[in-house]
Amino acid sequence: MNTPVLHIEALSKSFSLLGEEHFFQLLFSTRKKTSTQIAPLKNINLSVYKGEIIGILGLNGSGKTTLTRIITGIYEQDAGTIKIDGKVVAIFALRSGFNPLLTGRENIYLKAALFGLNRQEIDQAMEEIIRFSELQEFIDKPLGIYSSGMKAKLGFAILTQVKADLFIIDEALAVGDKLFRQKCMNYLIDHKQQSSVIFITHVHEHLQHFADRILILNNGTFEFESTDYQTAIDYYDTLKNKLPE
Repeated sequence: MNTPVLHIEALSKSFSLLGEEHFFQLLFSTRKKTSTQIAPLKNINLSVYKGEIIGILGLNGSGKTTLTRIITGIYEQDAGTIKIDGKVVAIFALRSGFNPLLTGRENIYLKAALFGLNRQEIDQAMEEIIRFSELQEFIDKPLGIYSSGMKAKLGFAILTQVKADLFIIDEALAVGDKLFRQKCMNYLIDHKQQSSVIFITHVHEHLQHFADRILILNNGTFEFESTDYQTAIDYYDTLKNKLPE
C-alpha cells in the first residue's frame, strides 16, 4: 500500500488539572502543590491513506478534540509519533473566521485568505464558491443577517476551493438543510482521490454511505474498527446504552 498521508503510532497525551482550591494554592501557598492527572489519549495508532475517508466516532469526553488538536499541532503529545505527508487543513467550525459587518462576498476573501488562498486564486474561485453556497441573492448583504445555516453553507463552499492532502472535519457537516448536507458529503466522496478525510463526530448518521472505515474512540483509545457501517454502529450503540440515565 502507498505511504500514508497520516501515520500515528503509540500516541498518548495527559493533562494535569488543578481544582479551584489548588489554583489558589498555586498562587498564594508555599506548600507542595497537588494536581489531578487525566489521560484523554492512550496508545493511539492510526494510518490514513490517500483517498480514504475515515470516520471517528466517540462519545463526549472520549478524546476526539484532543486527538484533533494534536494532529494539527495545537497540542504536543507526551509519547508516540505523528508523521504527516502533505498539507493538512482542519475545519473545527464552518461559521468561524467570519466578520458579521462584512458582506458574504467580502467574507469569502477574508476566510479564503485564512486558508492560504491569495487574491488572484480567490477571484478565480469566487463564482464557484457562490454557486456552491446557493447564496446568490444574499452574497452582497452583510453576514450579520445570515442564519447559522447560511454561514455554514458559505464556510463549506469556501472549503471546496482549498487544496489539501488531508482534511480533518470535526463536527462541521451539521450544516444547513439535509439536502445541502448531502451535497457536502457527495463533494467529499467525489474528490476523495485528491484529498483524504478524517471526519470526527458523535452522530453516526453522518457517516452512512460516506466512510471507508469507522473507528470507535472510547476512553482515550481506539477500541473498535470496521469497514462495515452497521457493525460499527451496533458496537457504538452498546457504548451509548451503558451511559447512566
